[in-house]
Amino acid sequence: MRPRRRQRLQPHTLYLRLKRWARCCCYFYMMSLSLFSHAEVDVYYPEVRAPYQQIFEQIIEGVTSELPHKPSLHGLSKNTKPPQPDTQQGIIIALGQRGLKAAAQGPQQVIVGAISRPPNSFPKPLYGFALTPAPAKILGKLKELAPNVTKVYAVYNPIRSQWLVDDINKACEDLNLQITLDSADNLPKAAKLINQHLDTAAPNQSAIWLLESRFSNDNSLMNQILEEAWEKNLAVFSANPSHIRRGLLFSMYPDNVKLGQALGQLAQKLKKQGLGNKEAGHDESTLSSPIQVFPLEHLHTGINVRTAEHLGLKIPRNQKFDLVYPAE
Repeated sequence: MRPRRRQRLQPHTLYLRLKRWARCCCYFYMMSLSLFSHAEVDVYYPEVRAPYQQIFEQIIEGVTSELPHKPSLHGLSKNTKPPQPDTQQGIIIALGQRGLKAAAQGPQQVIVGAISRPPNSFPKPLYGFALTPAPAKILGKLKELAPNVTKVYAVYNPIRSQWLVDDINKACEDLNLQITLDSADNLPKAAKLINQHLDTAAPNQSAIWLLESRFSNDNSLMNQILEEAWEKNLAVFSANPSHIRRGLLFSMYPDNVKLGQALGQLAQKLKKQGLGNKEAGHDESTLSSPIQVFPLEHLHTGINVRTAEHLGLKIPRNQKFDLVYPAE
C-alpha cells in the first residue's frame, strides 16, 4: 500500500499559525511579568549628598537581599512630590523623615527605618526600627567592657528620647546598674546637669552616657566632659563613631546593611501574615498599637584602646570591633 503523501501547508495558512503562536508566546510572557516580576515593595529614600548617601545605599542593599523580587526605588529630593507606588496593595519601606512624610499618603502599609525617633502620630499603622541603639545593647556592652561600673549618668531631651526611658530603666535593672537619668530641653540646662554628674561620679565605678547628640555635638561641652572623665577615670560612651577619636571608651552605631535586612524581613513577615496585621513584626512583642517603632539592635561597635588602657580595662584579644582607635 502506497504511503499517504503529507499535505503541505499553504504559505498563507503557515503565516496565520505562526502569528497565533507568537501571540500566545507574548501573552504568556506578559503574564509571567505581572505574576513573577512585579515589585511588591516600594522603597522611599532621601537623595542626599555624599557620604550620607552611602548610608541609604547600604540599607537598600540589605532590604533587597531579603526580598524575593527587587524593590522599586524612589529617590526623594527636598522638593519632590510623593511618588506613585507601583502597587496599591504592597508595602512601602520609608527611610528617613523625608521618606516617612511621603509614605503617609495612600493606603499602603508603611515600614519605617533610619529615623531618630518614632513620630508622635501617623495616619495608619506604622512599624519599623529607629537609628537609636537599643538601651539593653549599649548598656550591656558597657558592662562587658567595664564590669567595675555600677552607676551610669545620662541627660536626655524629653522631646527626642522620652520613648526610650522605660527601656533604659529596664535594661539597668536587668544589668544591676544604678542610673541617674535627668531631662533637659536645652543646651545650658543639659550642661549644668552634666557638670553635676561629673562632680558626683565616683572614679572607676561610674560612666557618662552621652545619650543626646545635640548636647554632645557642642565642642566646648564635649571637651570639658572628656577632660574631667580622663582625670577621674570615668568611662564615657555614645552612639556616635566620630567620638571614638576624641577619647570616648566606646561607641555603638547602626549596622546599615543589617538594618536593611531587618526591614526586608519585616516586610516579608507582614505580607505573609496579612497587611496591617498587628501580630506581625517584632520578635519579642506583639504590635498592639498603631505605632510600633523599636530601637535598633543591629549595631557596630567602636573602641578607643588608649582610653581602655588608661581606665585599666582588659579587653579580650578575641573580641572583635568594627572600629578601633588608634588603628592597630
